[in-house]
Order: sequence, then C-alpha cells, then structure tokens
Amino acid sequence: MTRASELAENPRVPLHFDDGGPRLLDITSALGTPTPDTAVYVCGPGGFMDHVLEQAEALGWPPAALHKERFTSSVTESAGGKAGGFAVRLASTGVEYRIPEDRSVLDVLLENGIDAPSSCRQGICGECVVRVLAGEPDHRDDVLTPDEQAEGLFAPCTSRSRSQVLELDL
Repeated sequence: MTRASELAENPRVPLHFDDGGPRLLDITSALGTPTPDTAVYVCGPGGFMDHVLEQAEALGWPPAALHKERFTSSVTESAGGKAGGFAVRLASTGVEYRIPEDRSVLDVLLENGIDAPSSCRQGICGECVVRVLAGEPDHRDDVLTPDEQAEGLFAPCTSRSRSQVLELDL
C-alpha cells in the first residue's frame, strides 16, 4: 500500500485537489466567518497558499490573523531598489556599511561582526527582522504583514532600500 492510498483511506484526512470536481476545497466553508480569537494557518504549495490567503482576505479575515509558512520566498525583486547599492547606518554606533547590489544587508552586517540573528536567509521566517528608524525600505520578504512593514519592520536577509541610507535599530 502506498502512502497516498493510506491517507485516502483515513477518515480523518480530507484530501482536496485543485483540478476541480467534488474534492475541490471549498475555502468559504473551511474558513467561515472571521472571529477575533481565531487565526488561519496555511502551508503548502505557493499557488495553494496564495489562493487561500486571497480568499481569506476577501472573506474579511484581517491580515494579522493570517499566518503562512513558505518553504521558498514568493516575492520577486522590486524595481524600486537603489541601483548601485545603498548604505545601512546602525543607530547604536552611527557606523555605516555599504550594501552592494549583489549582497544582502544581513550578509554585510554579519561579515562586519554585527550580532544579527538569522535563520532561513530567504525572508520567510522572521528571525532577522529589525526596525528601520530612517530611510525607505524596499520590502522583499514574505514574512511581514503590510501593517508590520508600515510600523518600520524590515527583513535584512532579503529586503533592500529605496533611499540612499537606511538607519536600523541595531
């Protein structure tokens, strides 16, 4: 017996397929009406996740209630970043580091002995998130919500800058 057939015969495991038919996931029924004490967690292939998250938002689920775990980033590069690189200033010391086009902020910080936590280095886990105190980030992560981005949070493993200088709360 294959693992797929084992799952198919298990009454506690509903299988849904994206090619239609009776096993197509009814997201409206699965998610229901948003309630303040409920969160939605989604993991799986990118297309599936994007569909579930879009439908959840359409049903009125607030972004803060939607949690996702991706295995690769879904964010493509923005055209708004500074060509030729930019500088990152650390608020604690005032020291600036040049970030070239082909390097991440996180890589440059670590290379210079700055204690910056990190894990995935793909913008999907949130371990490296820091606060921007000045400058305009070019968000290229897949972990921060729009509200968190607006609050000044920044993922230095993948995100860039639209301004000449970003000042980080480090």
